[in-house]
Amino acid sequence: MLIKNFKEGLKVSKYLLYGDQMIKNDGTMKDFAKSVCDGVPTDGLDKKDLENFKDEFIDLVCEILKNDISRTDINYEDLMCKYRSELGGLLYEIENHGGNMPLIKFFGEEAEDSFNYLIKEYIDIHFNELINV
Repeated sequence: MLIKNFKEGLKVSKYLLYGDQMIKNDGTMKDFAKSVCDGVPTDGLDKKDLENFKDEFIDLVCEILKNDISRTDINYEDLMCKYRSELGGLLYEIENHGGNMPLIKFFGEEAEDSFNYLIKEYIDIHFNELINV
């Protein structure tokens, strides 16, 4: 019943902030992560030190998720449900890369924290696939 209600109630988010579309594609978690990465300003980041670049880039991702994308019409509960089939593989990758295994919340205010953590970890793990340095 939850899935049926989810599909019927799903509206397409525009992810607009001050007229700018923050997320171009939310079809998959990878698409969402790529859209976030495409919006990260890399001017001023040291691209010669790739490890430092990655750390600074991930910090900017966290700021954008928390301070910008959260102010759009994003619905974290809908996205958590939409990406549910991708979460098992991602949780495996997080554990395999030595990350902390979070308590995942699909509903309520905690869904935002869970979603942002998962996107951050996805970007961290798949950094080389998502970013052209």
